[in-house]
Amino acid sequence: MAKITAYTEDTSPLTTDVFYTVRDPLGSPLDRKVQIASLDTVLSATTKTLTSKTIDTASNTITIVEADISDLQSYSLTTGTLAQFAATTSLQLKNIISDETGSGALVFATSPTLVTPILGTPTSGTLTNATGLPIVGGTTGTLSVARGGTGVTTSTGTGNTVLSASPTFTGTPVLPSTFTVGANNFVRSGAHSLTLTTAATTNVTLPASGTLAVLGANTFTGTQDFGGQQIEGYVNKVVLTVTGTLTTTAHSGNVLKTSGNVTVPTTAGFTAVIVAGGAHTVTFNATTSAAMATGDVMTVVVESATVIHAVLTAAADKVSFT
Repeated sequence: MAKITAYTEDTSPLTTDVFYTVRDPLGSPLDRKVQIASLDTVLSATTKTLTSKTIDTASNTITIVEADISDLQSYSLTTGTLAQFAATTSLQLKNIISDETGSGALVFATSPTLVTPILGTPTSGTLTNATGLPIVGGTTGTLSVARGGTGVTTSTGTGNTVLSASPTFTGTPVLPSTFTVGANNFVRSGAHSLTLTTAATTNVTLPASGTLAVLGANTFTGTQDFGGQQIEGYVNKVVLTVTGTLTTTAHSGNVLKTSGNVTVPTTAGFTAVIVAGGAHTVTFNATTSAAMATGDVMTVVVESATVIHAVLTAAADKVSFT
């Protein structure tokens, strides 16, 4: 037999080519032949241990048929989740991501704790429970008084915000043309004047009952019409050219100089000093009257509708001073 190395090498064997084999070479040897196809079947069914071997995965598919592959040092399953890997920290995850922002722990949606985040301008949001919000830069719209604002959208003047209970005004506040003081007293202490400057007729309307207190020495000019109300003290003036029926409103409490006959009213409380400007008659009721000569003076006090006191002083009894 020639040496094996002397045979021509077959670089393209066929599956039907055969090998020469010896069965049981140490016992009862038998000559055999084996086709290459049969040899491949035997080798494929044999478990092989690979040590420090490199498998070209570009041209090979590795199929794992064993259920327990824990003896492999490093592996991953494309159908598995991240749970197949060891526990991973937020920093480790951050290091394998190339477009992250910020630092610290991984944040999830429910109740996260953020440390000095920069939120930018959110599309929407509710800050009902937020604290530390700056009043000026952090709010828009109208801020209520309870939250430190004014509660108004427009304002006039300067100074402090005025609240309803016992405010103190300074300077010269301008009141509207019509305003209501309310049920309380309108009190202004100190030396002050109430000046009505309108060119038209100005009325100061007092209630039907009450006291108009005149404090100190006050001067009234012109004709004062108090609507028949009595004023404590003496408000005397000389009313010239009086004739006809006298009235409490226009004549009571004054000195009257007649220019014709006059009739005294029967209103209780009416008082007057009548100076005759000529030979005139003073009538008290339908049946009682008194004639006065020029210069005569009569003091009249009406006690009631039926009791009138009248004292006549003749002109000749006047006392003249020089």
